[in-house]
Amino acid sequence: LLAPNDTTVARAGRLSLDVGRLGVDGIAWQELAANGFIGALELRLRDGDLTIVADELLRAADIRLAVDRGRLDIAGTLDANAPAGGRIALAAGGDLVVDGSLHAAATARDEDGGSVELASREGRITFGADGDIDVRGRRADGTASVDGLVRIVAPRGADNASVAVDPLAGSVLGAGSIEVIANRVYAGIERIDAVETAVATQIGLDTLRADNDAFALAAPGLVTTLDPGGALGARLVVMPGIEIRSDAGRALELATDWALTDWRAGSAPGLLTLRAGGDLLLNGGLSDGLTRRDNLQALTNFSLDPADFGKVDMLLDGASWSYRLVAGADLDSATGGGAPAVAAADALAVRDDGEGDLRLANNRRVRTGTGSIEIAAAGDVRYLGNGAAIYTMGR
Repeated sequence: LLAPNDTTVARAGRLSLDVGRLGVDGIAWQELAANGFIGALELRLRDGDLTIVADELLRAADIRLAVDRGRLDIAGTLDANAPAGGRIALAAGGDLVVDGSLHAAATARDEDGGSVELASREGRITFGADGDIDVRGRRADGTASVDGLVRIVAPRGADNASVAVDPLAGSVLGAGSIEVIANRVYAGIERIDAVETAVATQIGLDTLRADNDAFALAAPGLVTTLDPGGALGARLVVMPGIEIRSDAGRALELATDWALTDWRAGSAPGLLTLRAGGDLLLNGGLSDGLTRRDNLQALTNFSLDPADFGKVDMLLDGASWSYRLVAGADLDSATGGGAPAVAAADALAVRDDGEGDLRLANNRRVRTGTGSIEIAAAGDVRYLGNGAAIYTMGR
């Protein structure tokens, strides 16, 4: 392996590995950094556990480790500090334990902090007393700012009142928000309608709303459970997660408009994941954090919808839902050892066969206010008319 002999992140080497199992010698992480691979390090391990031991150091501005079937333990140091803040994303099919250091702070002035995401598909997440996370930004005068993001995504209990995260015992520096997302998965779904029917592959917004409302009642108690001493304060927010999956190779259709404006746990929005094994068909729109209002100055705006003529978006107060939209999702990660296929630990992972388009119908919008929109497709992203749009407003 060769990489540019350049230590600047902008021109540094990037390495992506997708392996079935690791050999007994593992990976020489320090040698990768020494040879210039400090732009990005990405490892997908399809079978087996992965441990970063106490004396190991991974260094890159973007570090992503995913373990599809096993457990992920971090006792060493992941250093993603970068001029504009780094990114660390850890995902495990089983348990995820952090007793080491995750650093993704900004090193340049006048930059926001970085992000750290911890996710488990079916296990528990533990952020132990010896763990530390640093996502600090830097102001123009060089002092630290508190604007980084820590996101923890773990399974929600079937009772809609629990989340598979142990009390957060480690230290967190620089996070403006610490999001704990209780993710409920609805698998084998091929169509989302306004109302539930008796069809096994269909689900209604009424069912999803009932589960979401039940979780909202439990969320305040979970904040106390996760932060019993109150050290994290108002930065800690417990949020709902909704993940809807089709089976491998099967399409998933959103057949109705879905407005998430009042789908809240208290004032907290959530994370919506639509994960299609085949095509993702957005024949209905997604919206949160925005409303439409008349604006005389917008009367010259072109719109294919006469009822929407002369209207503009207005950002509502508070935070908004985030979306992850995946077409051709890798939902049957397999190994040569004959282990049963499972969904990839990384929710944004897609198949490598090019099958699976995201198709947004004409005059349908996917939009959010302050949230994020992440899109991954094995095939194409297709706008089926000039009236289709995907956007965030920001603040």
